Amino acid sequence: MRRAAAALVAVGALALTGCTAAPDHDEPAAPSFDVDRYDPEHPGNGLWLVPADEVIAQVTHAVRESPSVRYSGTVTELITPAEGDPHPGRTITVEYEGSADARRATLRADDVRSEVVTVDGDTYVRGNGAYAAQIGTPEVTSGWVCVRSAEALLADWAPLLDPADLVESLLTGAESIAVMEPPADAERTTIYLGTGDSPQGKLTVSSVGAPLPHDFVAGDVSGDGRFSFQDWGAEVAVAAPTPVVVTCG
Repeated sequence: MRRAAAALVAVGALALTGCTAAPDHDEPAAPSFDVDRYDPEHPGNGLWLVPADEVIAQVTHAVRESPSVRYSGTVTELITPAEGDPHPGRTITVEYEGSADARRATLRADDVRSEVVTVDGDTYVRGNGAYAAQIGTPEVTSGWVCVRSAEALLADWAPLLDPADLVESLLTGAESIAVMEPPADAERTTIYLGTGDSPQGKLTVSSVGAPLPHDFVAGDVSGDGRFSFQDWGAEVAVAAPTPVVVTCG
């Protein structure tokens, strides 16, 4: 499987496997800039002046520093058998809003469906029969179950439940990335993933202020995917769900 759209490979391979890398949340070093291209009159954030190997760290840090976000997305794997025609594989979708401390999310992977709510330090899940069988908790089909070992259970959906981890996965592993220099009056710029005249993916980010993501699209012989990010920093009210069939106590 090619890694030109490594974003899709990373998300598809991690979600629902329980295999996650240890997150690195260290603040990135101050970026180095291409001083030869620096224009003091340009009002933008200068992401296009940052070396390619530092762009991911700067975008990921901006996401981690934002208090909240809403996003949705879909990844569809493409199976290429040794014989026969390629055909679609698993489809994974996510709808997310909030922050690490207060969030709601709906996730699907083919016949597995799950919902997650985190509020006031507690995490609740519910889902369909396929999800109940997967986690060995039949109560989730009747209502919300408070999860005592939330980190371990939610790792099955990584990196879809952490905005910064998701964005990092979407950008990491591409053969190369390039950031376009936007016009002075533009509010967004584009990060292109892959090499050649036909890049396999792109992510639009804010070119003024923090380089927060807005739209992602990618596709190659491994599959295709789309994500949309909006309402960065907007307040999201998250209440404890009902009915709760297994309490936190």
